[in-house]
Amino acid sequence: MKIKEQFLNAFAAKNLNIPDMEISHYRRSYNDFNQVYELETADFDKAIQIMQMNNKKAGIKEFTLLKEEFLTNAAEGKYPEARDYQPDNFVDKIEEVATKRLSDVEKRKVKQQIKSYWDTKKLMENSTNICKLMQSWNKNPAALDETIKRLTAVKQLKVDKQKDIVEWLKTQVDENEATLDGLDKVDWEEFNHLNDSWNEQISDMESIRSY
Repeated sequence: MKIKEQFLNAFAAKNLNIPDMEISHYRRSYNDFNQVYELETADFDKAIQIMQMNNKKAGIKEFTLLKEEFLTNAAEGKYPEARDYQPDNFVDKIEEVATKRLSDVEKRKVKQQIKSYWDTKKLMENSTNICKLMQSWNKNPAALDETIKRLTAVKQLKVDKQKDIVEWLKTQVDENEATLDGLDKVDWEEFNHLNDSWNEQISDMESIRSY
């Protein structure tokens, strides 16, 4: 497996802007893995070798066909879109096919064979770090000032909210001579309206994104 050219080129050019890069927090390690890495011909040769080592004739045929399809696409300057060619699915398929109808001891042996070629834990950690680096790049540097202003405004809103609630508290204690256990439904409705109003303003400001 190799890191995709777009990431290598961006890093070499000291320009971390990857226009079509997806940002996802669901199954992040797997998403990052598939975004950063892609298969190469040697991966199919290794997969076929593992099938041969474990006498999986059907597996040999399957990965030979996948290799042929991969090479056909490569000759046309394309990368196959099928899930079989996503790095995580590719390794999972090798394990699934190579361990079929094996004992637990034999399965552990096959998994070690696979790990010797593809240490997916290490590859996923590396891809996640690469994605974090790329995503730290502001896609629109001109928006940086707006982002700073927005964050400053959010901070100020939180300060103003606290001051407003303190004023409400002073009114209850000093003017209304209220005690905490003496606040009634109307008092709490007034507080909740005040609190919710501030939270809504803060949430709206936090949700604004700069591109």
